[in-house]
Formats: sequence, structure tokens, C-alpha cells
Amino acid sequence: TIIFDEIDQGIGGDIAKKMGIYLKKMSSNHQLICITHLSEIAKESTRCIEVSKMIKDKKTIVSASSSF
Repeated sequence: TIIFDEIDQGIGGDIAKKMGIYLKKMSSNHQLICITHLSEIAKESTRCIEVSKMIKDKKTIVSASSSF
């Protein structure tokens, strides 16, 4: 398993698209977990888990939903 945290920092556009394709190729031999904010990277994945956070009445609420 390889974990990439904030893999999209400092990139965008064409570089992000190429990175998404490269990560997809890597995933044929490794389990990858990537934290990203860019759709160009996320769209190449087999499975996405969207994590969201909000603050309500001074309490932090975190939720996660999965898509295939």
C-alpha cells in the first residue's frame, strides 16, 4: 500500500491529468490511497471516498461517502 497525502499540491491542469493516468498505472501493481482536491486525479480512480467537514453549533461534523 502506498499513501499519497495532498498529492495535488502545487499542480493543476495537464500535469494533474498526467499524474492521474500515472497513478492509475501504478495501481495495477500496488494499492494506492491518494488524498486530492483535483478532479483530474480523482476521476482516474476505481473507487472514491468523499470526506466533508462542517462546523455546526461549535461542533465539527465529518462525513464520508463512497462511490465506485
